[in-house]
Amino acid sequence: MKIAWWQLDMRVPATAAAAIEAQLLDAGAEAVTFLEGDDSEAVFDEGLIWQNSQCQALFPADDHNEAIL
Repeated sequence: MKIAWWQLDMRVPATAAAAIEAQLLDAGAEAVTFLEGDDSEAVFDEGLIWQNSQCQALFPADDHNEAIL
């Protein structure tokens, strides 16, 4: 079976999230998602994320390889 996507997972602090998202998109990520990374208080305001978030980025496998990521 051929791999269609590489998923890169990392934890990021809220203060670095915007910069990391921009770098991932510049590197060719098709999608960047921030998920709750710990037991931090829930955030419901647009544009805000958890203090410690789990960041997931999807890269097309045809254009990226595991070693580069």
